[in-house]
Amino acid sequence: MPRTIEQSLNNENVAVPVRLSRSDSSRKYPSVHNVFLPTMPHQPPASATRNRVQTTTHRNVLRNHPLPRSRIRDYTIPNMHPPTRTLQEEAANIPGNTLHLSTREHERRDRILLTATRLIAIHGRAAITLPALAAAMHLTPRAVQKLFPCLDTILVEILHRHLQSIANTLAEIPHDAPRVQILRRAAYIAATRTPFGGAPTDAHLLLTRDRHALPPDLAASLDSHRLSIALILTPPAQDPETTLTLLDAPHLQPAQIEAILQALAPTPPKSLRRPLPKPNHTPPYTHPKPARAVPPLARAGPH
Repeated sequence: MPRTIEQSLNNENVAVPVRLSRSDSSRKYPSVHNVFLPTMPHQPPASATRNRVQTTTHRNVLRNHPLPRSRIRDYTIPNMHPPTRTLQEEAANIPGNTLHLSTREHERRDRILLTATRLIAIHGRAAITLPALAAAMHLTPRAVQKLFPCLDTILVEILHRHLQSIANTLAEIPHDAPRVQILRRAAYIAATRTPFGGAPTDAHLLLTRDRHALPPDLAASLDSHRLSIALILTPPAQDPETTLTLLDAPHLQPAQIEAILQALAPTPPKSLRRPLPKPNHTPPYTHPKPARAVPPLARAGPH
């Protein structure tokens, strides 16, 4: 079956039939319409590459690289420009470079955090962008970027505020209260779940679901803040991550969580166990009471 020249380029050194148009055949081959042309690998003309430097662009790497697309990222040139959030953090640490926000900017900042908490909880982190968030609030993207350089910084600020509110709730319980850890775990559950239905709050849903999508430099401070709260809630000799996993499970009630934690408590070794007293079946030995000396009767004296 006749094939086109483009299809024949896939094979090398194989003669394939090529159907030429009538105008080409009349000009090159006056009496032949079906000819066999040997296929050759495609070579660009010399004039096209004579005065041009041969460079491999990112698009050519994606097209011709034998590795999958997920691993090509390791072979590209890293971005030499640091993120804006990194520059802002470094500038904030410079002595004398303190940023003073007005009352209106503080109110706008709180409004952005409140709106972002609700929208990300409903649609997810991947579906929300900074321009979309600004459009939902009837603001320009530049007005939002003046307070938060990217959406990741907004999410980190939401989670840090949520963890700080949990820490303040736990600090209200006295340290010398009886069964203080059980009271703290109950307060943690009350602060992270809605009063009706027991579903997690919007901020706590972002903590358990979307914190893994943060960059490593932002996730490190968040994980340390979360670990400090976990150490307060974890019973002795148990894993803090396991305790938080149980407390964040919405289908478990506080009584069930306490029963699981009690079952996970390690058993003390035999050397530390208090030995049980041995039963004594023999009747108790009683010493005979000494005979009480009766004082002699006083002799009757002469009357």
